Amino acid sequence: MAGTIDSLNTIRLSPNDQPPFTVQLSIGGALPYEWDLYLYRRQRSGWKINFLGRGEGDAPVSLGELTARELGGTILVWSLLAVKIDHEQLDVMVKASLRDSKKARYAVSQKWSITEQHPRIYLSVHLERSA
Repeated sequence: MAGTIDSLNTIRLSPNDQPPFTVQLSIGGALPYEWDLYLYRRQRSGWKINFLGRGEGDAPVSLGELTARELGGTILVWSLLAVKIDHEQLDVMVKASLRDSKKARYAVSQKWSITEQHPRIYLSVHLERSA
């Protein structure tokens, strides 16, 4: 199944996971891409959106000293733009991963279809905290 704009993946964090956390996006194959990363946090008045970074390719992003408890209930959203597409349609596996300071690793993967007319992907990852 190819991902859609409203696709939501979930990573469950353990209370034992320790900051700093690092997140990274990767695409299968040699497709060059650029991305922006946002953190959505629910508040009483609605969603607060924090811009976390911008980059190219598989560059990691640190989430600073946010704890597993603070990250629980948030959503990471990558806005990804394929830079050069020389195929009518290209199916790619997109993987979002998260590591803690002890190198515990969580990852979600999803298949997406990219075309020249639709070179953008929005990948959302809901972070939950295990009890």
